Amino acid sequence: MLAPDKTDFYPTSAGAIHSLADRFGTREMIIEKSRRATFVDVEKESSLLARALLKSGAGKGSRVAFLFPNSVNFVVAFFAVTRIGAVAVPVNTFSKASELAWQLRHSDAQILITTDRVLTNDFVERLEQGLPGLASNEADMATGLQLPAAPYLRRIVVHSHVETPRWAIGFDAFEEFGSDVDEGLLAAVEGNVTPADLLCILYTSGSSASPKGVVHTHGGLLRRATGIGRDNDGITSDDIVYNPSPFFWTGGFINGLLSACLNGASFVTEERFDPPQTLSNLEKERVTIAVGWPHFAQSMREEPRFADTDLSALRGGILAPLLKGESAPKDPGLTATGIGMTETAGHHTYCEKELLPEYLRGAYGKPAPGVEQIIVDVDTGEKLPDGEEGELCIRGYSVMHGYNKKEREEVFRSDGFFPTGDVGVIQHGFYFFKGRKGDMVKTAGANVSPAEVRNAALEIDGVMDCFVTGLPDPKRGQIVAAAVVMAPLANVTKDLIRQRLKLTLSSFKVPKRILLLTPDEIPVLPTDKVDRRALVEKLNNLAD
Repeated sequence: MLAPDKTDFYPTSAGAIHSLADRFGTREMIIEKSRRATFVDVEKESSLLARALLKSGAGKGSRVAFLFPNSVNFVVAFFAVTRIGAVAVPVNTFSKASELAWQLRHSDAQILITTDRVLTNDFVERLEQGLPGLASNEADMATGLQLPAAPYLRRIVVHSHVETPRWAIGFDAFEEFGSDVDEGLLAAVEGNVTPADLLCILYTSGSSASPKGVVHTHGGLLRRATGIGRDNDGITSDDIVYNPSPFFWTGGFINGLLSACLNGASFVTEERFDPPQTLSNLEKERVTIAVGWPHFAQSMREEPRFADTDLSALRGGILAPLLKGESAPKDPGLTATGIGMTETAGHHTYCEKELLPEYLRGAYGKPAPGVEQIIVDVDTGEKLPDGEEGELCIRGYSVMHGYNKKEREEVFRSDGFFPTGDVGVIQHGFYFFKGRKGDMVKTAGANVSPAEVRNAALEIDGVMDCFVTGLPDPKRGQIVAAAVVMAPLANVTKDLIRQRLKLTLSSFKVPKRILLLTPDEIPVLPTDKVDRRALVEKLNNLAD
């Protein structure tokens, strides 16, 4: 099935940025605290960086990682990397040293472009911790780095606020290095990039301890992002969109940044979500569509100055609860918001904005144009008729190319459908989400692998075992919870566990709720297996 989502540009990164610069010119594309970049600015700045990448040896298929917070720098890096046919690898800014090194190694990154610091996180220090031998290296444009911990990594370019480390190349020096690359060469390279070429690898946690690298093509992802903005949110070039979700995740990158900018809208972003400051930004910038997880809206509603904030420009988005008076949604349960995942390039459903009839309450919409959905039996894989609950499987142009380093047969069914792991029902042509087939915890839009948290907890002295699950939460969807089994006489406390886990795990993976148990307190079934339902009940009854 051919992709029906139409775009006003040739569906490659270069086609998109050239078309956007031509059509919207000096209209602001990205608005952040310290910078405001127009569509023309992003095209020109990404051109400079693209030429430096070409001169350094990058080209079609090269893996180029970049680590920036939500910012103009992130957007420029993305277009610079992808317009020459290289594969973009956005890096999670929450990453600890070991997580950062793992992603660089798993993605086979050849070049890393990074800031030296995000808030209080020192990434120069983390790179030296995660990559043994890096600190003793010296940047050399000719030979490059040679690190067994990241065997393909040859260069690290640092956008530094202070002194550039000896093993890195300064961002300005790197751009100057490529200044003599002819624009005609860049144009020729861009002309050889096709919609079928690989665009990016987006990392998301899987149901095992290791994250998954989701690979997308230019045509599939850019067409779907355009369709999400146009069909799901009704975004036009008159809009100013806000989304606080990180750009390295699908919610911020596809459903947020690209769905807005590819439709000509301006995008307001922040380095971090701060309720009072965010409210001021929404008011000052006259934001028309605010997108994000419901707990963002709740946090702003709880601000003392919320009632006095002028949000009259706001007309919609997932943060519709912020709307006031006549603009407020009449019944959110009768409005389909769309649902998706990284593997489907964001939302795989859509719905017109009219209120649904009562019998469709809670529906997440119809399959997006060009997407097929079926429900199959969880055990047999056989297709089920409408109205029966089972696993959702999806096929279509916007479904990922595959998982990095996994064969296609490991991921897709023989009929080409992708088993999502989501359990649901299709009725009257609409999809109703019921839950997850596996035990993945989804908290505020982030996927957390229970196995990863458990393995980290087992490294703590005095911890014998750990059972990790997700508990319902009105703000975050779910919170991470853990029942920790202590060794006899061990000096283990909840604070100690959290402190130790924060050293190796991103903050959103650290359990919000912890239950401490002795071996004798573990509930067991008659079969002597752990009674997991009883553990979940104990965690549910425990105060935070």
